[in-house]
Amino acid sequence: MDGIRKSSLGMLLASLFSISCCSAERSANHFNALAVEPGAKPDEVVRALGIAPGMAIADIGAGGGYFTVRFARDTGPAGVVFAVDINREFLDIISQTAASEQLRNVKTVHATPDDPGLPAHGVDLIFMRNVFHHIEHPVAYFRRLAGCLRPGGRIAIIDYRPGSLRTLFHSVPEERIITILREAGYRIAARHEFLERQSFTVFMVDGNTVRR
Repeated sequence: MDGIRKSSLGMLLASLFSISCCSAERSANHFNALAVEPGAKPDEVVRALGIAPGMAIADIGAGGGYFTVRFARDTGPAGVVFAVDINREFLDIISQTAASEQLRNVKTVHATPDDPGLPAHGVDLIFMRNVFHHIEHPVAYFRRLAGCLRPGGRIAIIDYRPGSLRTLFHSVPEERIITILREAGYRIAARHEFLERQSFTVFMVDGNTVRR
């Protein structure tokens, strides 16, 4: 009887694991599909970021890994791309994709909601697409991120603007993003207007701001 119970429990756990993996894969594919839909303009986004070989980039909220992979190709073997996410299953999927494409410059980072887990002064660019509205304590979070940037480093934030039922609970006004980043000690480096439903703002640490 015990053997039957153990066998049933093992089958249940295996089934739950399979469902979880399939769910993560579906979610990853969904995120990647959103990244390449016509309105997302991924080619224009990547060009606007001015990525060069040898750069260190952090893709925070990497999801399905679409931009992680693109950045890894563009930075080349001398560069490094940190795929940062709080979901370990997404990171496993990204690792598998990187391995299948022989991209050895991708490093996955299992983060927490309050800590991205990046090395101090370790990145040239932090990229956050549709992530800002999920951050609970944004001022504190971005103050922490400032310590992860190299001199002259940038943070690029893309997020949905309010005004659509599709993104009712997944949007944030660009002015709120700007206000939060200024409070955290940043200044605007660039604003891009080519995305119809999203804001795209780039920030740098403000050297004139006294940080607390």
